[in-house]
Amino acid sequence: MSTDYDSIFTQLEQTLATYPTDNIGTPLSEHEAREIVEQRLPDVVSDTLNDTDLMVKGSVGQGMWTSIPWVAIMDPRETTSTQNGIYVVFLFEPKRGKVRLTLNQGVTDLKNEQGITAAREALRSKAKEVRKDISLDGFQAEETTFENASSMPKLYGPGTIFHRTYELGEIPDEETLRGDLRDVVSAYKSWVSGDSGPDTETVPKPGRADEILTQLRANGQVVFHGPPGTGKTYNARRFARWWVNQESKSLENKQIRFVTFHPSFSYEDFIEGLTAKETDNGSVSYKMDPGIFKDVCTDAKEAYRQTPEGQQAPPYVLIIDEINRGNLAKIFGETITQLELDKRLDADEEVELSLAHSGDPFVVPPNLYLIGTMNTADQSISLVDAALRRRFGFLSFPPEYEVFEEAYDFKEMDPELTRVLEASITALEIINRNILDTGELGKGKQVGHSYLLNHESVDDVVNAWRFNILPLLDEYYFGDIERLQSVLFETESSALFDVERREIDTFDRETLLAELEGLQTRSAYDV
Repeated sequence: MSTDYDSIFTQLEQTLATYPTDNIGTPLSEHEAREIVEQRLPDVVSDTLNDTDLMVKGSVGQGMWTSIPWVAIMDPRETTSTQNGIYVVFLFEPKRGKVRLTLNQGVTDLKNEQGITAAREALRSKAKEVRKDISLDGFQAEETTFENASSMPKLYGPGTIFHRTYELGEIPDEETLRGDLRDVVSAYKSWVSGDSGPDTETVPKPGRADEILTQLRANGQVVFHGPPGTGKTYNARRFARWWVNQESKSLENKQIRFVTFHPSFSYEDFIEGLTAKETDNGSVSYKMDPGIFKDVCTDAKEAYRQTPEGQQAPPYVLIIDEINRGNLAKIFGETITQLELDKRLDADEEVELSLAHSGDPFVVPPNLYLIGTMNTADQSISLVDAALRRRFGFLSFPPEYEVFEEAYDFKEMDPELTRVLEASITALEIINRNILDTGELGKGKQVGHSYLLNHESVDDVVNAWRFNILPLLDEYYFGDIERLQSVLFETESSALFDVERREIDTFDRETLLAELEGLQTRSAYDV
């Protein structure tokens, strides 16, 4: 009999039975359901599929408990993010005791680019198109609905290509579940193999594409830097998908990779390192495993070597999120010099090194490009390692207020939501101008526009202020609520804060609206 940790049946059943539905919309906390969705079920799915080319990831929400937790299976040739492209995904509806195994579409990027109404129609159109190429017995080839979905998950329905529903108490046996999963993943992979990659109609040219290309072709790598919430990672992914699609005939070789640096990230994670494994007889064996940089260099070099003379080799892009949070000298090691274009494979001053651990010869191919993202609230560019600054171009991503007109159809929205959003946008611009004018924080600690995107209810906006924007400002001022109120909100007393307890207060939509509109009245800025 399957154990709790190797049974899809058990993981689905326990997720539906234990998910904290009363916590939906509140800050995330430790919980058994979270462990199941983000760790146990992805592990079981990975073991079932036994396919190292696939990415498996689960989530119960970004900062707050979501109404539709999910576990996604992605083919990197199609997408490496649930925000775009097509992938297989378990979508849970805990309030209704249901889970759907679906072939579905990423909705976030499309919604940001086209707005809700246009995105809904684009998702439906793409779903119809894909259904023509796939035959999947036992699955419904139709759109579905998620009655208890909140905010962004409402678009999961129009994005559904195929689905099969399991209900708590009627979930089929383990053999059936594994068979269904293998069938839909097999169909998905076959479709990806026969497809030319993301359609250029659904991957529009980003607004700063020419500027980014100029930096990449001049340096081989670029860093997007700016305050939190200005779309650095979003634009890196969006650009990479557009450019790779433009320059390549297919996406067969995982041309877009993604990694996040953090303080404990090491050379062994990035380049290569020893991994210890216990053998059947109880002894320990050691294996030299390549890191993500060595892997992508190997694939890019192979594609470069196979490109006919006179033709452009397909680009490979490695996106390094939070690049400034890692110890760059230790992570890149001896390879930092090889990033320079004139030190790469077949360049005039090509540098081939022997790697520190394995001694293997190593060279960086000319068709590999790096895009880093850097949060300037954490660190100024002036403090970035000098070796990195010399080898990367830098592009600034400040807050952009024009994006709201593209993201929201204010004329068609609920009037109350429109009023709260418009007050929030105005307040955000005033706060950022105050940050710039005071000189205490600097431009790197403005508040990005993305905190006010993708909201479909007034409660969403209230939560954005309460759990994202205000805590960020509180962190900037090290808990000095009086100074925060005085400088940024231009008042000595705001109902958004509890001065005595030195913390952000609990507030409702009416209180938030009153404070935001009050800020606009007090401010000397004409926004």
